[in-house]
Amino acid sequence: MKKLQRSSEVNCTLVSDRDPLTRTLRTGATLRYRNPPEFVSYDLQLERFGYPSYLGHYRVSPLTIPLSAAKLFSEALFPVGKKNSTFIHSFFWSIHRYSLPWIHENDQSLGQYLSSYLELDGSLMRTIVSITSSVLNSSACKGIVVWSEWARNGFVKDGVEQSKIHVIPPPVDVAPGSYDKPVRCKEVPLNILFIGRDYERKGGEIALKVFDSLKNTFDNLHLIYVGEIRDSAVLEKIRQEKNKIIHYDHVTRQFLQQRIFSSADIFLLPTNADAYGMSIIEAMSRGIPVVSSGISAIPEIVEDGASGFLCRPGDLESYTKACALLLGDEERRRVMGQKALVYVSEKLLPQTVGQKLYNLYSEAFS
Repeated sequence: MKKLQRSSEVNCTLVSDRDPLTRTLRTGATLRYRNPPEFVSYDLQLERFGYPSYLGHYRVSPLTIPLSAAKLFSEALFPVGKKNSTFIHSFFWSIHRYSLPWIHENDQSLGQYLSSYLELDGSLMRTIVSITSSVLNSSACKGIVVWSEWARNGFVKDGVEQSKIHVIPPPVDVAPGSYDKPVRCKEVPLNILFIGRDYERKGGEIALKVFDSLKNTFDNLHLIYVGEIRDSAVLEKIRQEKNKIIHYDHVTRQFLQQRIFSSADIFLLPTNADAYGMSIIEAMSRGIPVVSSGISAIPEIVEDGASGFLCRPGDLESYTKACALLLGDEERRRVMGQKALVYVSEKLLPQTVGQKLYNLYSEAFS
C-alpha cells in the first residue's frame, strides 16, 4: 500500500450505517465527513442493510440478532470501498472483514453497548464480543478511533489490542456569535432545552418533572422538548401546558441548529444510558451550560461545577437543584457557558482534531 504523502490528496472510503429514524448519515459520521483532515478526501458509502425505525439500535426483538448478522456478513456479497480508495474508515457497527486496510471508529465498545443499551449479559454477549474483537484485532484493521477514555477502556475490556486504540473526538466548531451573547431581557423566556429521542433512556420523564417543579418559581420559564413521546397521558399533559412546553417530535438538523439551540439558556440531559452525548457537545459549542448525568464519557466533557453540573441518574432532586442554580443566576450561566466554549475550542476544533486523525492515518498506512 502507498505511503500517505502530504504533497497529494489521499482518497478514503467512509462507511457508515444510517440513522434509524431519519435514514440519513448519523451525526458523528457527518461531522467527520464534513471535516476531513488536510490532504484527505472522503467518499461516502452508506450501509445497505439497516434497522427498521421502530427498532433503531436500542431495542431487542426477535429481529435484532438476524439483522445484525446480515449486516456483519453483507460485505461478502457487496464489497465495500471505492476503486480509487487507499483505505476504509468505518463507523459504529459497520464492522466487516474489508478487502482494503481499514480504520474503525465508535463512541463505545460492543460490550458497553450490549450491556448498557440492550441489557445483554452472559455467554451470548461474550461470544458476540469475542467474534467482533477478533475482527478488530486482525491485521487488516489498522486502528480503532474512540471519542473518550471511557470508550477506550471498554474496547480494552472487550479484548481489543490496546495499542490499536486512539482517542480522537469528532470535530466541532464554536457556533458563530457564541462568545458575544446579549444580556437577557426580562421579557424574553428562560428556556430549558431537552433533546432525546428515547423517552425512557434519555430521561424524558425527569426533564418534564424538573420543569414541573420549577415553573412556578421562575417567571416566564419554558421547556423546549425535542423527541418522540409515545405515552398518551404524557402527551395530554404537554398539550395542557402548550403555552409553557414547546414539543417537537422530530426536527431537521438545520432547524435544531439555527432555531432551537439559539434560544436555549440551559441544556438538560438526565440520561440513564449514553456513550458520548453529541447533543451535549453541540450545546457547549454554543456556550450553553449543561446539566446531565455523571455517567460514561460525560464527566470527561462536562466539568462539574465549571461548565455545568453532573447528577446521579434518576435523582430528580439533584437535577432540579442544579437547574434552579443556573436559572436564578444569569452571570453563572454566562461564566459556565464560556467555560464550555473553552473546552470546545481547545479540544474539538476541526483543525486540531483533523491533525490528530491525519497523524493516525500516516502512522497506520505508512
